[in-house]
Amino acid sequence: MPVGEAGDVLGKDVKRARNLIDIHRYGDAEAVLRRVLAADPDHFGGLSHLSWLLDLDNRPNEAAEVAALLVARYPNDREGHRRLGWIRFHQRRRVEAESHARRAVELAPDAANAWTLLGRILARLPGRTDEALTAADEAIRLDPHSGTGYQVRARAYSASKRWSEAEAALAEALACAPHSIDNLADMALVKLRLGNVEEARGLLTSCLRLDPSPRAVRGVIRDIETNGFCEQLADVYALACFAVGRPRLSVPGAAGDDGELLTEQGRLAQTLWREAKKAGHTWPRAAGEQARALVTAILAADPTHRVGREAAMTIADEDGDHVGADALATGLLADGYDDIPHTYLVAIHAAVKLARAADALDLAQAAAARHPDHLDLSCWHWRTLLTAGRRTEAVAAAVHATRLAAASPCRPLIELARAATESGSSHDAVQLLDAVLTPTTGAHLGRLHRAALLVRAHNFVDAETLLASGPPSADGLTHAMLASARLMQGKWTRALADFERAIAAPVRGLTVPRLIRDQVRGWGVPYALREVYLEALTLLGEADSSNAMAPSDRANLWYGLVGLLMIAATEDNPEALRWARAVAADARALDPKHASGSAIEAILADPESADAHTFVETVRTRLAAAVT
Repeated sequence: MPVGEAGDVLGKDVKRARNLIDIHRYGDAEAVLRRVLAADPDHFGGLSHLSWLLDLDNRPNEAAEVAALLVARYPNDREGHRRLGWIRFHQRRRVEAESHARRAVELAPDAANAWTLLGRILARLPGRTDEALTAADEAIRLDPHSGTGYQVRARAYSASKRWSEAEAALAEALACAPHSIDNLADMALVKLRLGNVEEARGLLTSCLRLDPSPRAVRGVIRDIETNGFCEQLADVYALACFAVGRPRLSVPGAAGDDGELLTEQGRLAQTLWREAKKAGHTWPRAAGEQARALVTAILAADPTHRVGREAAMTIADEDGDHVGADALATGLLADGYDDIPHTYLVAIHAAVKLARAADALDLAQAAAARHPDHLDLSCWHWRTLLTAGRRTEAVAAAVHATRLAAASPCRPLIELARAATESGSSHDAVQLLDAVLTPTTGAHLGRLHRAALLVRAHNFVDAETLLASGPPSADGLTHAMLASARLMQGKWTRALADFERAIAAPVRGLTVPRLIRDQVRGWGVPYALREVYLEALTLLGEADSSNAMAPSDRANLWYGLVGLLMIAATEDNPEALRWARAVAADARALDPKHASGSAIEAILADPESADAHTFVETVRTRLAAAVT
């Protein structure tokens, strides 16, 4: 029944409920809407507004149930899909959220709010920044005066660490809606990223003054806490916490033994840990240490607390503490907390690392029964069956995993290729990966894995060709691997540019800075690569330890690198010889008495000499032996 229909008494009640929602009288509004739905369970306005109210009242599960009912009753109306997409987005169920947002756009392509929702979701998904910007542009075209489209554009830029562009977009948003709390809070966070702490403090203070409602104040607290800005904004943070009568949960022990506060503090610890693992976090080490301290305090107050144990389990797993992760994960499962697939994943991974194959199989079978539609658990299921020698069951489980992998149809093949690599059968792995390299979602992962095999075999030319043959990627790992392949071919100018792209990529995580660190450290941190090496360490929150290496050991590594660069030096690649000479000069300055220094300098002075050819062939022979 449409809202606003003439003579519709129930429609008038819905309007009254909306007015009550606007003044934050949620209890009274809910009572009115419940009466409307008692009279007409399918009333469109009643369902829509009740879902909205429950979401505003921080009751997401109930809100999702009502929104799902709205979608079921009115499947071809965008409102239900938009509501449910919004709720799933905030529940971090972003695949479902994207599906509903896209359906809302299909049903109402001229509705700006459908495009803004889609843009918000895409901005939070790895590698989807360009799509998010397209959605934002469409929202701006349809409604250029609301400012919401500009806000979505800013969030897409922020996800890519393009802070100056995000600042410009938010300036447009604030020009349209100067008193928008969301816009002011977003601008404050961007100002903080740009180092303008005082401006950020003023903006957040304006947020508290313009909307002192508990929901808005909690939003400010959440922004400060989860982005690691508690110390920089201690006065604003304290004021906001005081305004809602909430302790400063960023402080260990502040929750006391209150169950609800401990849960909220546990969620904060999980968010801080997750954010700290992102290389784009402002202070990754500080956020990670704060998460550890919070979890320690939570478990000291209540050793049985579920959220605290889950946070501790995740930290232990990612720290490589397999014994600790195993104890926490199996303890949670034994207590009946088996509704989250991640707990099973941690338990299985720990059992495998601890060489307890039978336990890993038992856990994988229980997980497959409890979460039959979870792809990662299904992959573990067939792998553990195969390890146990139960080949027939393993094949059936792999077939099931293949069916689940609709969005990434080659995922099981990639897993098989990894297993083949681990068993030493690179030939089998390459054959499997060749089947993956087709225009599918799985092609990207397959290309990376096959390139890694080529690099390991010192086949840098083919690795570069393979990585460069794919579509343009925002994935930092692709750029980092491409840099590695080019580095070993003496194409250092391009390699350095690739490393910079890898560090700036929106889809990066901590794998990329670790790869850069290990690659550069493996060659003793040559001076030409030192800047990018230090950038990687900054993202990881680590100190530089390269100077602890003995000068003679570093010089040995640098002279070895000179040999590789000499192999790469050709008429088509004169750059390699220039870099070889630069690295040799650095090695000579580092260790003037090195036994090989004079000989290599002579070879580099006359690269066409017999000694130079002998040197290059010797390096080739040693490389071939290393590959074998």
